[in-house]
Amino acid sequence: MRSWTARGFTLIEMMVVMLVSGLALTLGYQSLLQWQRAEQSLSAAGGSVRDASLMEGWWRDAVRGITSRYDRAVEGDSAGFSAVSSSAPFRQGGFDRPQRWSVEQRADQWALLISEGEQTGRFPLEGIGDASFSYLDDAGSWHERWPPALGVQQPRPAAIALLRTGIDGRTMSWIAAPQADEMPYFPTSEIEEF
Repeated sequence: MRSWTARGFTLIEMMVVMLVSGLALTLGYQSLLQWQRAEQSLSAAGGSVRDASLMEGWWRDAVRGITSRYDRAVEGDSAGFSAVSSSAPFRQGGFDRPQRWSVEQRADQWALLISEGEQTGRFPLEGIGDASFSYLDDAGSWHERWPPALGVQQPRPAAIALLRTGIDGRTMSWIAAPQADEMPYFPTSEIEEF
């Protein structure tokens, strides 16, 4: 005679398997949500770092492009400066155009502003408690204004610094030096005919 044995799962075994599966899915879902939040915050932080790096590059290029071919190549104070530069973020470089770089605060948010012709750009400075410009002369002294005194013959500073104090009290700076003019400039009134 043949004995009959039960095959399959009992109800209790099925319930244990369902309980373990439910716990595994719950833990997996929570881990997925944490991963998504971490990914979003890293993307946001990477985006702001990328924006800050791009903004710093624009500023440095504009300062390096400042030319001294004009009577007053740079005029400025701690809030901003005006200059004639051959480099700018709004167009292709190569042509001297007047620009105005400044910092302003609106509702506890500092921003770097650039104006060139009809175009103006406003770029936020994240985590900043204070911002200002400073100007270095050939003797190695820093000044809050440029030109530092009446009668100074130096049309542009040796370097320009954007000083930023973070909310945490750390001081950060972008410093760039105008490059020497590559080609001598001769006004058409001084060119002799051969």
